[in-house]
Amino acid sequence: MDNSFIIKLLLNGKDVTEQYSVINAKIYRACNKIDKATISISADIIDNSQFEIPDNKIFNPGTELKFQAGPTDKVNTLFEGCVTTHQLKINSEQQTLFILECRGFAYPVTFGRKNNVYENSKDDTVIKKILGQYGLSAKVDSTGIEIPQLVQYYCTDWDFVLTRAQNNGLVVITDGKQVKVCKPNVSASPVLTITYGDNLIAFDGSISASEQYTDTKACAWDVSRQQIIKATASKPPLNAQGDIAAKDLSGLANEVMLYQTNAPIGDASLHAWADAQALWSGLARFQGSITIYGNASIIPGCIIKLEGLSKHYSGNAFVQSVEHTLQGGEWKTQVYMGFNPVVITEEPDVVAPAASGFLPGIRGLQIGIVKKIGDNKDFENFILVDIPLLQCEKTEIWARPVSPYASNGVGMLFLPEVDDEVVLQFINEDPCHPVIIGSLYSRKRKTPVSLDPKNNLKTIVTKNQLKITLDDDKKIITIRTPGENTLILDDDKKQILLSDANKNKVCMDKNGIMVESGKDLIFKARGNVKTEGMGIESKSKQDTKINGLNIEVSAQMGVKVKGSATAEISASGQTVVKGGVVMIN
Repeated sequence: MDNSFIIKLLLNGKDVTEQYSVINAKIYRACNKIDKATISISADIIDNSQFEIPDNKIFNPGTELKFQAGPTDKVNTLFEGCVTTHQLKINSEQQTLFILECRGFAYPVTFGRKNNVYENSKDDTVIKKILGQYGLSAKVDSTGIEIPQLVQYYCTDWDFVLTRAQNNGLVVITDGKQVKVCKPNVSASPVLTITYGDNLIAFDGSISASEQYTDTKACAWDVSRQQIIKATASKPPLNAQGDIAAKDLSGLANEVMLYQTNAPIGDASLHAWADAQALWSGLARFQGSITIYGNASIIPGCIIKLEGLSKHYSGNAFVQSVEHTLQGGEWKTQVYMGFNPVVITEEPDVVAPAASGFLPGIRGLQIGIVKKIGDNKDFENFILVDIPLLQCEKTEIWARPVSPYASNGVGMLFLPEVDDEVVLQFINEDPCHPVIIGSLYSRKRKTPVSLDPKNNLKTIVTKNQLKITLDDDKKIITIRTPGENTLILDDDKKQILLSDANKNKVCMDKNGIMVESGKDLIFKARGNVKTEGMGIESKSKQDTKINGLNIEVSAQMGVKVKGSATAEISASGQTVVKGGVVMIN
């Protein structure tokens, strides 16, 4: 077999192969990875001349680089991207290498954490938009599901693209300025047949049942139905390799893989998620590497055919990644089959560190003890809390109290008392910025009322025993002060009762309104006082007096004034008694 080849090195589109001696090159391409190339160039110094090669600006980071290899009559591009780093290396024998680290054109997509909000968008639309911002041409399979609100929170655009692709069962493959986001084409025709005893140099493969399950399920919370919704993955399409079916491998553990989220992602997204995880699990049943002489036709996401490697391993293998090594006149290609099923978000550095790395963070909820309320001009509206588990010289820090309603000059203000046990959470997991999210009862700090299994009683009780009680069973609201001033709104007795410590009472019920005074009852008005009813009756156990500038009594029929002992009508001026007939005695 003729394994001879030539290489070509192009910088900014110019062929510089004849000018520089490439000592070795390593090219790595993989699904869900940015292409990478490491190229070493001889930079030996002759007769103490200057470092001409390292000093040449053409090698500066940002230079576009293309590396090609193949037979004399047909070279193929193994890598296309930019120089990102160069390194000068001189060994003890004064041999000098100038090493170029290069990454594919999609490399800038990995720069910097970003935030974004996408509304009423499909994942394929979002992926195209993101990649297009970097001058990349993206071909993305349709995802079909429109998401009302998709939030990218403080992660790189690359990691965000990968997570959205992975959850839809898509792989991301970069090739120069082209990016393909597609479902693994496991039924594609093999690009190459690799046969033991012919073109195979080395093989190291395995079949594993560790990621194989009888079923893959996913569940989420449904807000509208207020219940868990579930999805079972469809049987994924897999490459035809070996004689052990995926279902036979899953029989070893006979387990169901369950993915769950509290987020209300909806039925369609839930099914897509389950289907994707089942696909990655199925592709992971085979893992291994195949080494052959250099071949540029093998790229990530393609299918190769293995022959002569026993019934278990022969067949169509899915290519996850490929690595080309060119050194000393030899070119070898190492192909990695199968798939790594690890979720992208489980990779290091995808999720930002606690406190955004500003300082070591604090995770989870913490316990605090209230020491002081306010009284610090630098921490206005803060509460001083002690965090017992700090166990250092100073364990007290200022925390902001949460309120269900806090606005400018209005809101609900319920603060814990000194010595109360409170729950702390930390903004952005930053230990410098605690928030009090609630208080806790305990054996030492008891509830104001006993807990009712039916949970019918709600109450607010202040430290000085001001009380508001809501009885859901009898539908009674009671407001009471420690001095026994009380307002009761009672649906059980169908009445409203207002009473005080002086035995004054107002009762409104089906019989009307009763006003009862422990002493005097006084009505005062700056305007008029009017009394109206079907009948009006006034009764006094002692004297009754009516006093006014003028007093007028009129009746539509008759007026009767009667005294059991005496009766008197008198005036300082004229007295007039009129009638159709006036009868005296």
